[in-house]
Amino acid sequence: KLIDGAKYSNETDGTSYNFKSCVQDPVSKKWLAFFGKNYIRTPSGVKDLGSDVDFTCIATCWANSLQKFCVIGQSSGGELTSYLFDVDGNLLDKSSSINLVSNFKLYSTSNTNRSRDSVLCWSDKENKFVAISNSSNVIAYSSDGLNWNRATISGAATSATGRCICRVESLDLFILSLGTTTMISSSVATGTASIYTSQDGITWTKIKSLTNLMPTKIAWSESKQILCMVGYYKGSYITKDFTEWELINTQNTTLDFTGELIWSDTANAFISTQGNTNKFARLKI
Repeated sequence: KLIDGAKYSNETDGTSYNFKSCVQDPVSKKWLAFFGKNYIRTPSGVKDLGSDVDFTCIATCWANSLQKFCVIGQSSGGELTSYLFDVDGNLLDKSSSINLVSNFKLYSTSNTNRSRDSVLCWSDKENKFVAISNSSNVIAYSSDGLNWNRATISGAATSATGRCICRVESLDLFILSLGTTTMISSSVATGTASIYTSQDGITWTKIKSLTNLMPTKIAWSESKQILCMVGYYKGSYITKDFTEWELINTQNTTLDFTGELIWSDTANAFISTQGNTNKFARLKI
């Protein structure tokens, strides 16, 4: 686990499945960690969800006004289902629809240590979950995490790939990256990532194109009023006004930035982890 944004200590959790994602209620400080299949970790220990569910965690999100965690899981048969958990890790309910909405897909990555939790977010102001598809221009949104509606990003290719999404309540904006970027080597990407914003999560406006970057994670610093995006190009973009974007080249960190990205006021930095190693990097602002 990360300590003060500077050190790691190794721990085990008594399961044989790979860690997928961790999400926290910022008020109670309670959190849930999801493993590869049917296991979650709470502050009080490991919980086996048993035969009641069949999923590998793909996306996680905390809804403050609902006081619930929403989890999108992929079954062994490939179907997507959303689940609701309370702050103690108790399963409350699950959606009855398969794959949420039509033509909506969230693929799990071949590297089992890399999570996909950046494709789902919640807004208290809009009272809405919003999720982006990994393989189309489709948006799924829901007010309760169980019943989902479908929207599309106008002008975006139907084959575009949703990379990451976040909600910035102080700006009343959802922000996402949708791209056709592809890797041509372990450290070089080609193509364009398109940045879109929306107030309601349904109608989207393209505001920027970023070249040679495959954004996978996005984070906002409220104290600095800065947005940061990191991706496979071993670099990151930051912006304050969503007009001027600065590329921070991080080739010398040997990170491909596919794990997690957070802002820490304590460390005064964005902190990014590499998904398949114990490496991390700090971008001080």
